[in-house]
Amino acid sequence: MKYQFLAVTFSTLLFSTLLFTNAQSQDLYDTSLYYQVEIPLDDSQILPRLADMGLPVDHGHKDEHGLITDLSGRDLNLMTDAGIEFIVRLADSESWYEQQLLSDPVYQAVKSGTSLQDIYDQEIQNYEIPANFSLGSMGGYLVYDEIVETLDQMHALYPGLVTEKFSIGQSYEGREIWTVWFGTDLEEDKPQAYYNSLIHAREPMSMTNLIYYFWWLLENYGEDEMATFLLNERHLAFTPVINPDGYEYNRSNSPNGGGMHRKNKRPNGTSGIGTDLNRNFGPYDFWNHPNGGSDTYPGSETYRGTAPFSEPETAAVRDFTVANDFRTSFNYHSYSNLLIYPYGVLQRQTIDAHVFTGYAIDMTAENNYEYGIDTETVGYNTRGAADDWFYGYEDGNPDGRMNSISMTPEVGSFSDGGFWPPSSRIIELSQDNMLSNLLLGLYAGPYLEMENATATPGISLDEDLVIGLPTEFTLDFTGMELYNYGRTDMQLMLTATSPSPHVQFDKGTVEFTLPLDDTFADITAPFEILVLNSAEPGGSVTVQVELSAPYMKESYIWEYEMPLGDTPLTGSFVTAWQTDMEGVSSDQQVRIPATGSSYTINWEDMMNPAVNGVETASGEHTITFPEPGLYKLSITGDIGSISFDEATAGSATDDAKKLRTLYEWGTISWTTMENMFRGAENLVIKAGDRPDLTNVTNMSGMLEGTRYATLNMGRWDLSGISDNGAGTGIRDLLNGSGMRIVDYDRTLKGWSEQANTPQGLVLDASGLQYCDSASRTMLTDEKGWTIEGDVMAEHCGAITMAEQDYGLGWNLVGMPVLREASEVTDLFPTAIRNTLYGFDGSYRPESALQEGTGYWLRMFDDYRVDHTGAGIDELETELLGSWNLISGISTTTTLIDPEDILVPGTLYEFNGSYEPAEMLDPGKGYWVATSGPGEIWMDPTPATPPSELAGDQHSSAATGSYGTRGSSNTRGSSIRAQMLEGYEETLSALQFQVGDRILQELLFDGSLPSDAHPLQWALPPLPPEGGFDVRFENGTWANDSKTVTIHLQQSDEPVTLTLASSDEYLVSMYAEGQRLETSSLREGVSVYVPRQTDQLMIIPASPANEELPQTAQLDQNYPNPFNPTTQIRFALPEGSSVSLEVFNMLGQKVATLADGAFTAGWHTVSVDAGSWSSGIYLYRLRTESGQVQRQMILVK
Repeated sequence: MKYQFLAVTFSTLLFSTLLFTNAQSQDLYDTSLYYQVEIPLDDSQILPRLADMGLPVDHGHKDEHGLITDLSGRDLNLMTDAGIEFIVRLADSESWYEQQLLSDPVYQAVKSGTSLQDIYDQEIQNYEIPANFSLGSMGGYLVYDEIVETLDQMHALYPGLVTEKFSIGQSYEGREIWTVWFGTDLEEDKPQAYYNSLIHAREPMSMTNLIYYFWWLLENYGEDEMATFLLNERHLAFTPVINPDGYEYNRSNSPNGGGMHRKNKRPNGTSGIGTDLNRNFGPYDFWNHPNGGSDTYPGSETYRGTAPFSEPETAAVRDFTVANDFRTSFNYHSYSNLLIYPYGVLQRQTIDAHVFTGYAIDMTAENNYEYGIDTETVGYNTRGAADDWFYGYEDGNPDGRMNSISMTPEVGSFSDGGFWPPSSRIIELSQDNMLSNLLLGLYAGPYLEMENATATPGISLDEDLVIGLPTEFTLDFTGMELYNYGRTDMQLMLTATSPSPHVQFDKGTVEFTLPLDDTFADITAPFEILVLNSAEPGGSVTVQVELSAPYMKESYIWEYEMPLGDTPLTGSFVTAWQTDMEGVSSDQQVRIPATGSSYTINWEDMMNPAVNGVETASGEHTITFPEPGLYKLSITGDIGSISFDEATAGSATDDAKKLRTLYEWGTISWTTMENMFRGAENLVIKAGDRPDLTNVTNMSGMLEGTRYATLNMGRWDLSGISDNGAGTGIRDLLNGSGMRIVDYDRTLKGWSEQANTPQGLVLDASGLQYCDSASRTMLTDEKGWTIEGDVMAEHCGAITMAEQDYGLGWNLVGMPVLREASEVTDLFPTAIRNTLYGFDGSYRPESALQEGTGYWLRMFDDYRVDHTGAGIDELETELLGSWNLISGISTTTTLIDPEDILVPGTLYEFNGSYEPAEMLDPGKGYWVATSGPGEIWMDPTPATPPSELAGDQHSSAATGSYGTRGSSNTRGSSIRAQMLEGYEETLSALQFQVGDRILQELLFDGSLPSDAHPLQWALPPLPPEGGFDVRFENGTWANDSKTVTIHLQQSDEPVTLTLASSDEYLVSMYAEGQRLETSSLREGVSVYVPRQTDQLMIIPASPANEELPQTAQLDQNYPNPFNPTTQIRFALPEGSSVSLEVFNMLGQKVATLADGAFTAGWHTVSVDAGSWSSGIYLYRLRTESGQVQRQMILVK
């Protein structure tokens, strides 16, 4: 059967309602009785005042009317004498409590033989009512002897999960203070939590909810994940009755429940009986603190005793606690629906306030208890309380105890029944505290939570995965805040896996320690993935990363799709050579100093891959190319070794200086690496794979004098290297190599961690600096190495490393750190010489960089630079009027404009073209325009909203929205959108693209606001020659004219033009004043812009404007080279029959693309060469008036 329960409302059972102020207290209130009273709290100092008088106002119900609580007749007499107003609501609290206990329907049903489980029929489903949980004989509460029997029963039923009871000491009257341990393998060292109750004898709900909790743990072991974990991984101590004398006194005087005795039973002479045990804890300066919160009068309900731990009960708890290591603890009380934590005495939080608050938020998620320190909850200080002693001093406890995260739950409320809730409230109140009880045990050990857990860690993958190439990627947890709520250090592991059989991880796990009570807000985790040769090029691979730990609130698994490049590793030894640099051969040649008996060289012009060739060779070989330039060489076969002349390394007697880039080691089986790249001072090693060192015993001199050895050799297998004297082993491997600190540290670390690293090697590392002294020491001490010539870098701990990527061609750069050597050759060793330019109204050549200033610099290849030096935290920069080249500090920043000189929307970066920017990244240069000279500031705090300074940054995909006429895919920014608000629908957009990437967008043919600063429409000064730029002839990106002239400065990449507008236009393209062609321009159709084009004219399309060629015209296909699709455009001056055919270089027809009658005008034909072989093809247009043909290149 089920019972319906009614909440008890005390006001309906009012015995008397009296307001007392200044009356005489003589015999006014019976000191043997307790009264329920309401105390108005109009004065905020009433509660502290009552506490100072020794009144126990730490329990009760507070609302807008005041405090409702139970006080003795003595306390009421004291308030009367003090003139404190109060209302007596009930004249005999003990009788009332007894009445509500005995009349409760659940209590009556249980007495008649009905079980709790049958009564509730499991209607409360959060935590199933334990089968062994039952009510006691004292109005539903277990008496002392029944509690002892319950502990015995727990051990008898679950001997492997709970110990026999043991006494931690005796009470004043000689009763045992029984305690038990819960958990498995108690002889092992596991995190400990402590639960205790009935410190105050009139608060039986404090004990009852814990009996419920521990029965639930035992009965759900092996069934419930949390219960199983806690009993397996924690040791939980439980002392149900700290104050057995007081509890037994209440039983003897009120056997049906409702007894109001609070303290223990030590006599205090004629003044009364008992000490408040929760005012008797140390340390002394807490117990005796002048802030008050206990009473020195023995008859007071909050009497503190004669000294800290003067009572045997508190002394027993002290000794038991010191003998153990309780990382968390609950000192249970009732009532008030509170969760209280230290400090009770100091009127402030502890230094672990964030821990207490974090725990409290979690623990009160179900019961919604109010939480905080004493002054925030009960409204006044307490001294000598258990929580303060369990936590102790912030700088450590003299007895060696750790600072236990100790808290006091106050179970239940006034409406639940006050100090003695009726049986109908016991189950729900017990369930209300189940979560907090579980979490207390959980938080005693390692426990992880993550802020922003629904977010996904950012992934850093520099480029598409390449089949056969080990590739590093990192996860960035910045802003997600992993937090160890537990009270022990936590070992975390990130594990990367993939469902693909073609993927393996050379480094698939990352382990780190999260200290107790600590957070890692900025974790970065590096991995290394290898896509096997069995994988198909293109597409993507799935990678899953799981965060695991001993226990976590939730499981964290993140999934990523990583793009897979179309071109796998070739297995070749791939290098790039610049033929016209200093060397022994001519400026059209390179000499390869190989020793192998037979190898094959495939070469191609890197600027024009259609120019290529194949040669076979043995030994040293010289290649003659058609013209000077940059050539890629892919070598297979038996190359043996490469060794530049040792005696003349780097001189004009060899070609070491012509060697520019190493892209791939391949599968070459090297015989030696002695002097392999000696003197190759322009070499940049970009290979991600590792060389085959199986047959290599000597690497001495391999990188000597290379100057820019930016590689990590830590994972190279040195097991075959031997040192047989001068010039062998690895002696001169790194001498003068210019290896960066970060790479040298990684190399030392990797070698020190390899189990098969040879003993006794000698390494000359002259000119190198290190910070990882531990790895270096491990090599010298444990591996017996001799390392010479290197020095420890100064200020390693303070060194800032600002990493930045730079692209092939022109870049805007800056110096984001302070360093002694600021020459461009030191900061950017792979840059093309003599290409550093500053700006002071015009471009000027420079040789060194200065912080805060931006520069143009041309790179030979894509390159990543780790700028190391003293960090720049803030910067003030003087700017000229109009355009300025600037750079940022060591961290991402915005600009602070105290003089209001910055022109909104004019912060630009250059990533192959000018792009609006919002923030300044370290190591990059930026243009910004000002309305006049003045000073700006930079610091890491984004003091100025980015949208007030610049447009948004965009990636390779063209997104954003101006809402231009007919456009839904335009590139824009918030500041530009604000500038164009109300005008955007009137404008057409021209998008200049390379592939899918929009390089620049120009707006025209519409209305523009008249109140903008003129520079807001302008683009920065032209990039140096070779850098892409497109703008209207007046230097702007927006123009209200219908007919516009555009200036174009092209780079090496083919460009197309797309219109975003519902209108139609004609575009004419010019080179050095000569018109090349005219095309129709309408939305959705891309127009190829010939490479030689330097000017375009756009006019509205109309019959009067339409221009057609006088003879048939055939355009170059676009894109070209292509794979596998391209487009061919042709124009007819008049209608004609047409044949468009494709032929290979043998003259064989491959395809017919068009055959039939076509009208006058422009036409476009698509080509799909998916089934064709790579090579050069001719395509021929035949008309009635003649024919024209061109070549196109298919590269697969």
